[in-house]
Parts: sequence; structure tokens; C-alpha cells
Amino acid sequence: MNLLPLETFREQIGWNPYHFWGMSETQLAPVTSACNTVMREHSWQDIYAVGRAEIRSAIERSEKKIMDYLGYPVAPMYVEETIDWPTYFDNNAWRRLPIGGDVKRVAVRTTFGKILAVGVEKFTDINEENVVFSDDDNDGLDETFTAIAATTETNPAKIYVQFIEADRPYWSKDRKRWRISPVKVSISGGLVTVVGKSWMLIKPILYEGMKANKDINPTVSSNFVAKILISSRSIDPEGETVDDSQATLLWNTDIFSVSKDPAAIGKLVARAGIHNAETGFVVPAAATKANGIWTENFCNFYREPDQVTVRYSAGVPLDENGEIDYDIRQAITHMAIAEIGRPVCGCEEANRIFYYWQFDLSRAGGRNTEQFQVSKDDMNNPFGKQRGHIWAWQRVKEKALMRGLAF
Repeated sequence: MNLLPLETFREQIGWNPYHFWGMSETQLAPVTSACNTVMREHSWQDIYAVGRAEIRSAIERSEKKIMDYLGYPVAPMYVEETIDWPTYFDNNAWRRLPIGGDVKRVAVRTTFGKILAVGVEKFTDINEENVVFSDDDNDGLDETFTAIAATTETNPAKIYVQFIEADRPYWSKDRKRWRISPVKVSISGGLVTVVGKSWMLIKPILYEGMKANKDINPTVSSNFVAKILISSRSIDPEGETVDDSQATLLWNTDIFSVSKDPAAIGKLVARAGIHNAETGFVVPAAATKANGIWTENFCNFYREPDQVTVRYSAGVPLDENGEIDYDIRQAITHMAIAEIGRPVCGCEEANRIFYYWQFDLSRAGGRNTEQFQVSKDDMNNPFGKQRGHIWAWQRVKEKALMRGLAF
């Protein structure tokens, strides 16, 4: 799922919030242009226009390109990945125990740096709370929502808000797809207060499906959800099975294995200490838990593991407003527009922002054609040739995580 909230994307491009989220009303939220129409959830609901789902996909592609280059997630993200166990360059040499020549545990490099914690992502539901809407600017529209819940959680950064199942399409149970973000969260006196924009709370079941191609009226209260689910999201480091432990050591079978099935994989519970959080090195080792205490398990392995699965959270922490770094979120927005690659509706005037960032700066023309001066380094960037790609590259190229290489 995209780390940059769709609402943040909308704010960056200055789209009317009600129209962007599928709403209009003749007096209070009118559509004033024949081409600046209301956006649908899916492009197939309005064949001439881009839908919000298509924008989400473009944001995901942009984030992946940026994260692959940077070497770390642009926001806190849970990762579970299986990595090849590091072996000696000389294939004739191998370790009897997972200990290096420096008498330290063998370090494994994860895909991403800036590790925050090691463990399994865990959601603890606090409660489904009623939502109160308010009109803060007296324009006739309730543009703000507030929900309050009792909690023992003390860290606002762990609060996670989403739609309840009754308001979501039956076919999608992924809670990350139905996250409500960004929101402002505060905790005081055992109460968590969540405040956000009401246009994000249109019932998802109203804009999904074949017949969801009509404008939703923002003045009808039943079009908005009555409750939201407030949860706490954390990283649990205490898993004791091969499915939820911090790490799992993996062995492929061979002729000396107990199992003779060539497709079998041996698994062992492991813990993973953080060796270098910035560059993404962890030190996995087999461990067992007894009487609440973890102890390294120096099994007499006849050979080293083939792979290790590591479960961790990594990324740049959000700012005090719960947002991604300003430069990064602008880079994602402009690159996502370039990734979409087409206008959002049939009128070029309404699409001038999209057209600007989607313009291909690599194209050449004749003497009377508009010319551009773009450096060779910028044109050869790893993102693309459109203005949004190049602009994003210029903003992130100095932020990459540099890792050493061994030869």
C-alpha cells in the first residue's frame, strides 16, 4: 500500500476536496466547469478520467522507485523478507557456528536501512468510536471530524485509524487499504483524540462497484460513516514461533538431512539484534525462551543456514503533524503525476498541473519548437524522462543511503 496518503496528494495538487473524493452539491460544492468533474474511485467508472485507485498505484510505483534508490522507506514501514545467508567468498570455507573471524555474530544486510525495530507488526484494536462532525468555518459543510477513545497507549505515533468492516466492501479485508490518513492525534489523561477532514469519511461502499458513478451529496449525513476503528500499531519482538519470531533460520534439505524430501525446508526460531540501524545490518541467531528469558541456542549445525527471514520496521519517522518529509512528499506527488502519464479528464485547462509534470523533457523538435536545457546527469536519472521524474530526482539524489562494498 502507498505510504503517502491520497489526501496528502490531493492537498499537494490543490484539487477541490469534495470533488476529489467523489462529492458535489449544487449550492455548497458545485461543479463549476464542464471538464473539472468529480473524480471516481476507478477509471472504468468514468472512461475519460483517471480514478483514485489509479493514482494510488502511481504513488506506489513512485515510492518504490524512490525507496529503491534511497535504500530506506520514506515513512515507517513493516517489512518481512527472506535473505540469503552471507557466506565466505571461498566456497571451500564455511562456518561451524554463526560467528565471524572477529568473534562476533554474523551480520546480515536487510534490503532497507534506517531500521526502527525488529519484530512482527501487531495491531491492537482500541475501540470502534462514534464520529462527531463540525463546521469550523460556518460554510454550511461539516468539514471536520473528531473521535475520542479511552486508551492505555501513550505514544500518538502508534495510533492507527481505519474504516470499520461494516462500511467496507465485503471482498477487501486488508486494514491497510482502509486506513484513514492523515489525521491529527493527541493523547491526554488516558484519552486519545483523533481529528481529521470529513471528506475522507465517505462510506467506501458508496464509491465501489459498477454503479458507483454518481456524485455523492456531502450534505447528507448518512453518506458518511458513523464510526471509525481506532487501533494501536506496534512491532512485537516476543514472537516464539517460526512464523512470528524476529527472525527464522532456513535450511534447504540435502543428502544428510533428516527429511529426504528435496522440497522440504528446515526452520528454526531466531532472534535478530540490530548491528547497525542506519545501514540495515542485523545479527540473527537461533534462540529459545525459557522462564521469560531468551537464550542463544548454539546448536551443533552441520552447516550454516541457507537463508534467513527477518521481520522489522524501517523508515524515516513522520513529522510532528504525522506527515512524510516535505521534500519527499513533493517528490512522490510530482513523480506520481508523471507515472500516471495521462490527463485526469478531457479538458487540458483543468489538467494544466498534470500536463506540466507529465511533459517529456527528452523530446526534441525543429527550429520553431520549444527547446529545453536539461543536464545529461539529470536526463540519465533512474526514474524517468518526464518533468515530474527529473524534479523528484533532483530532490532525493542527495538523500540516498551510501553503503560500503567489498571486493
